[in-house]
Amino acid sequence: MGEAYERGRYAEGLQLLDDAGPGLDPWASDLTHLRACLLGALGEPDAAMAVLREGLARGDWWHERILLDDEDLIGLRDVPGFAALVEESARRCRADASSPPPPPVVVAPASAARGTLVVLHGAGQDVSRTASAWSAATSTGWTVVAVASTQRNTPAYASWPDQRVAERDVARALGEARAPRTVPLVSAGFSAGGRAAILWALRGSPVPVLGVVSVAPAIRPELVPAVHEDVRGRVLVGVDDDLADAVRATVAGLPGVRLDLVAGLGHRLPDGFPGWLVQSLEDVLSDC
Repeated sequence: MGEAYERGRYAEGLQLLDDAGPGLDPWASDLTHLRACLLGALGEPDAAMAVLREGLARGDWWHERILLDDEDLIGLRDVPGFAALVEESARRCRADASSPPPPPVVVAPASAARGTLVVLHGAGQDVSRTASAWSAATSTGWTVVAVASTQRNTPAYASWPDQRVAERDVARALGEARAPRTVPLVSAGFSAGGRAAILWALRGSPVPVLGVVSVAPAIRPELVPAVHEDVRGRVLVGVDDDLADAVRATVAGLPGVRLDLVAGLGHRLPDGFPGWLVQSLEDVLSDC
């Protein structure tokens, strides 16, 4: 469905939504939003509005930024009831933000910890699967602490748009995880989480880190603070990733960070990622 949307095949995307099987209830708000965007892109704002109304009646909600900033929904701004729908959706979003944040997922090594790897998930990704994907670090003595973002676009889609909120989430998670504070700390992440991990290292807050390990970070040079901490680490991005050029340009301005370009790789973790992760952490330690 997402691929059909990205390729501009909006009618095909709607058909795929209609044909979707059971078991997608956790992503109901996301699918409602996608359907509304497809209809908006097809020039059917009234139908898109009807879909959002139905979703809201079922309990769906969306952060106001994805209702107001999405180009596909611009046509809804003059549809009666849209402003009230945005207001109610924003109220539900604020209520969700005030609920207890999800706890971090901690994977401890079998032996004494020699470091703590704090991992930030990609946009819309699950924190438990993120912990599992990065758990190879435990084989060489690293404690993995996977942090869940409190910044949600929908009930099932969390990301890291506000860096200061991201750093508060990290500080809270580290406190809850009770990870050893006497060992090196490395920030890490994928995509939006990879960007937040790099910016955390550059800002030196909320807790100073030894280095950074990031895959396909959604970062651009203009996001790098003019004055920042010296950072060491490794960044990996696929040559076929749409973010590759921006990542190249950003890392070029960070002399302590090594860039690994992988041919034939899109926006995902590479094959052989566990080995790359373990070696990257060794490189960070050896650069001390």
